[in-house]
Amino acid sequence: MPDTTEANLFADYIYGTYLHQDCSYPPIMWADILCRNVKTTNACEAFHRHFQSSLQTYHPNIFRFMEALKVEQNRTSLKQRTEGPQPKRKKYTSKEEQRASVAEKYKYGEIDIVGYLFKMSKVMQPARV
Repeated sequence: MPDTTEANLFADYIYGTYLHQDCSYPPIMWADILCRNVKTTNACEAFHRHFQSSLQTYHPNIFRFMEALKVEQNRTSLKQRTEGPQPKRKKYTSKEEQRASVAEKYKYGEIDIVGYLFKMSKVMQPARV
């Protein structure tokens, strides 16, 4: 049985970092319909697949899970410090501007949800080969 003190500390960390009103990474950053800084609609699934493969099991215990989170955080921090921000390619900048424009129109009521979904689907369409 896991130590409930560590489990409670972990739950408090998740709540304080990602869910609380004054958290470091509020839901609007990672669960917002109008989020502008994503290139794909399945970024969360891509991360989950990568992270799951690092666990080497489908149902890890809490200690293995927390250790994998620490390793991932260290890897990410090191990558951010050494590489810095990557310049965006022109085609992604253009798509980002188009997505932002559609999102702004929806946000200010210029288009309804159906219009938003229609326009966003056009913006997100892959280029024809």
